[in-house]
Amino acid sequence: MDYSRVKRVIVVCKTHLDIGFTDYAQTVLDDYTDNFIPGALALAEAVNTPEHKRFVWTVGSYLPWYYLRHATPEARERFRAAVREGHIRWHALPCTTHTELMDGKLFDWGLSIAQRLNEDFGLRNIAAKMTDVPGHTVAIVPRLVKAGIKYLHIGVNTSSRLPNVPAIFRWRLGEDEIIVHYAGGYGADQALATGVALEFFHTNDNMGPPSREALEAFYAKMEAKYPNARIESGTLDEFAQEVLPLWDTFPVIDEEIGDTWIHGVA
Repeated sequence: MDYSRVKRVIVVCKTHLDIGFTDYAQTVLDDYTDNFIPGALALAEAVNTPEHKRFVWTVGSYLPWYYLRHATPEARERFRAAVREGHIRWHALPCTTHTELMDGKLFDWGLSIAQRLNEDFGLRNIAAKMTDVPGHTVAIVPRLVKAGIKYLHIGVNTSSRLPNVPAIFRWRLGEDEIIVHYAGGYGADQALATGVALEFFHTNDNMGPPSREALEAFYAKMEAKYPNARIESGTLDEFAQEVLPLWDTFPVIDEEIGDTWIHGVA
């Protein structure tokens, strides 16, 4: 790939939420409420300007929903201000799940969390993300379409093989289609023919936001990689808007992509 041809890089900053994997579930949620979300807001306030954002923290919708119910009134107001300033954003799904184990009502309830947040803040999602779990059922496609979701990014745990699918394709069930973007790890670079690229800046599971030093080191690396590009933190929705005009160029898949981790639930 000739990175010198890239003119714009959208950096999506995330950490993978895993309630109960690194510690007890309540301890994980307390860390996000007491430390990680306030830390992310502080970092965004320190490095972002109205003209240029260097850190926009992307989370699943469950964390804002939980935070607005458990944080102090002062913390909730600071969070609301950060949303208005574009310092923190959620995507359309609450968290990564094993969709093969869900019924339709549960999956739809998960989508409704972002919908309620969007109504509250006057926002809209067209993008969603799953991270870690390597496969999902095609049955989610009509439900995503009904919710207005057009783009789904799936980042596969490095211990698992990627499914044998194109990096970006249209996933179809019946008359319904969405664009699906697969990547190894929790997210890899992806450049479009239009000169727009996606980069992820992930911290490890439940590690919270990066330090300012780590953020600056990441940007230095990106500036060397993309010498002719404007590099700015943004959202999956922004990248999805760049992908949608290329809809007809992507191949169509109408098969299941099985979850090879499903045995672990039993």
